[in-house]
Amino acid sequence: MQVLELVLELVLEVVNKILEIISSLIEKFKTSSIHFQDSLDLEITNEKSNIQKMAYGILILSIVSLWSYFNIIGYLIMTQFFSVIKIEERYPKLYRYLSYYKKRTFIFVLIDIFIGIIPLIILIYFSLGVFLK
Repeated sequence: MQVLELVLELVLEVVNKILEIISSLIEKFKTSSIHFQDSLDLEITNEKSNIQKMAYGILILSIVSLWSYFNIIGYLIMTQFFSVIKIEERYPKLYRYLSYYKKRTFIFVLIDIFIGIIPLIILIYFSLGVFLK
């Protein structure tokens, strides 16, 4: 019984230390994100002009589409990398996992293309709406 109690105490101490580390990391993230947001002044309030609000929207849409294109490029580079080094021939046991990865990657590329094109269409639509009025 004493051994079990000691093990439980050790486990509790380790869990408490892990929780302390996680909470300190969360606090550091909160304070750093607040300073980052303050330095960029990206809060959208009613005090901002319409042009500033529109620029903020364009910034967010551009970041989303750029991120999805980076993902697409990464997926394509990895599939090319697999075919160039012929990893399926070197490691035939990994064939099942690589074929699963390629199928899953294709689905994610389609989703990223969709996510990347939608913001661009929205930007074009609203830009034409502003210029044609």
